[in-house]
Amino acid sequence: MLPITITRGTTYDEWLAANRYNAGRPHDDDDSNGVANLAEYYFNQSPTDPLDTGNLPRITSCCHTNIIDIQLTRLRSSDGVRGVLELTTALGHRTTWREAIENRDYHLLARRSEGEEEEVHYRLTPSHRKATFYRFVVRPGD
Repeated sequence: MLPITITRGTTYDEWLAANRYNAGRPHDDDDSNGVANLAEYYFNQSPTDPLDTGNLPRITSCCHTNIIDIQLTRLRSSDGVRGVLELTTALGHRTTWREAIENRDYHLLARRSEGEEEEVHYRLTPSHRKATFYRFVVRPGD
């Protein structure tokens, strides 16, 4: 088997064809694992295999501290898709999320590229004043 080479600017449809995935539209969830095909594309995992979840964000915390890290692996060339770390200080039916700001809400600890993928490691900045809730969203974008 030959390695698949995906060039910068690869679209969702090109990614499907290059990997021989028989999947539907970006907002579908062909493998019914709760992750839309667009997110599977962003994280470079199969949209037709519900067990392929190794690149999704992983949250870790250290011992008895408030240190929380998020690690993920993503496709470096996901054209037209954007991953965003968001936060809010209250959860409810009218929750307003805002994009997290680097060096204020989180710090980028590491970014390492290997092949067509990029591993990213974030450290969240804890708030001592109020509870803070985070989420990672994948959406169409620049």
